[in-house]
Amino acid sequence: MVDFSTLSLADLHRGVRDLPSVRAGRPEATQYVLDGIAVNNPVFGSPPLLIEPMAAASVTFAPAHVDAEHGAALSGLVDQSIREGTSRATGAFEYQTTALAGALGSGSSGASGTYSARGYLAAPLPFAGGALKFSLAGHLLGEKANARELASGWHASGGDENDQIVAKLSYAVRPTVTWSIAAVGQRRHARRQAIYADEHFARAGRQPREP
Repeated sequence: MVDFSTLSLADLHRGVRDLPSVRAGRPEATQYVLDGIAVNNPVFGSPPLLIEPMAAASVTFAPAHVDAEHGAALSGLVDQSIREGTSRATGAFEYQTTALAGALGSGSSGASGTYSARGYLAAPLPFAGGALKFSLAGHLLGEKANARELASGWHASGGDENDQIVAKLSYAVRPTVTWSIAAVGQRRHARRQAIYADEHFARAGRQPREP
């Protein structure tokens, strides 16, 4: 749970809402690391990079008193590790949506348009004799931002989308030496559009004119 009493007004304006407060410290006092690289954004104050859970091999947390190499971790350290490729092909996929509930009669579920698709694939590349392996994971998340029940039924407008893809390529130079390269792409998009009580303008999201 987020303790908003530890957030300043500037934090709230910057959208720092979903990060925990560790040992009564500010959210920025917790260092986030991905494969050994700090992924906090102290300049613009945007949230740190958090990878899709299916892309993670492990996530560990240490409250303060961490090594000096993580000097910015005054309150704690969140260490994320990207999944490595495997010697045999493995993967998983899951999809969730409120469309089914909407089709069964839940107007609010149907109007919200919420969906979640996520998965991963890890395998060796066949032409490298098992020395070159890859992992690929990601998610597509979305929902309508404003859902209201009007006289004509449920309507929604605007929406939030969050898409991410995580890839990692590993090459075993020797049994004890591995070179790796990873890339993360992410897109966040928010659309805000009001819904008005006038049914003639509900679907378009436009404000009715004065008579």
